[in-house]
Amino acid sequence: MWAATEPSSQPTLLTKKQVKKEMERLSQELQLMTNHRNELRDRLLFLSDGNVDNRSYHKPNPLYEKLTLEHKQVMWELKIFESEKTEASEKFSELTKETVFYR
Repeated sequence: MWAATEPSSQPTLLTKKQVKKEMERLSQELQLMTNHRNELRDRLLFLSDGNVDNRSYHKPNPLYEKLTLEHKQVMWELKIFESEKTEASEKFSELTKETVFYR
């Protein structure tokens, strides 16, 4: 399939490579964010002994509040990365269709 490409299609191949590279980068970032989120969740569970609401009394924990805010931030960034990945995937699909069309 790739052996039959014409020199005029080279710019499209570079664009596809760039899209693929960007998708890989976003996937790696998404994995790092997921790992970070999981670590924060584990720390949160450790600090709160499983479930804060089941305790008869607990004093406010500033670290818990900080972790909660960080968790919200990580989840927000994860959502953004997922939408960027979806957008890049759609662009990749469009470029693939365009490449097939010009062949």
